[in-house]
Amino acid sequence: MKDDALQVLKNAKLGTLATINADGSPWVTPVQLSFTDGSISWHSGIDAIHSRNLERDSRVAIVIVESNNGPSKAVYLSSRVQISDQKTFNEQYQKTMAQYLAPIGELDETKSEPNRYYFKVSEDSLV
Repeated sequence: MKDDALQVLKNAKLGTLATINADGSPWVTPVQLSFTDGSISWHSGIDAIHSRNLERDSRVAIVIVESNNGPSKAVYLSSRVQISDQKTFNEQYQKTMAQYLAPIGELDETKSEPNRYYFKVSEDSLV
């Protein structure tokens, strides 16, 4: 099961990102993303609503759906994000954009089912 889930992550190009607004309501937005080194990463404008939400509260949920000719497969992730210190952008881009990383944690096989894979980062591992 974990190999199938990792394949969905490796093929990921687009996901749905959920953050928490200041009033506690959810904010959901699509993001272009990639999976490397055990984390989902994406770039967002630092003034985007979801980026401002992450500055205040780093909790995030991400859903990635792989749709192909067969049944769709999905990965569901609960994590906390970190802002990357990677400096790969030009100077102007660095002033307006940030790279965010969400560790995928461990596959929860008790919650997962065929074609639906649930990952969660334990709060203890985020210290």
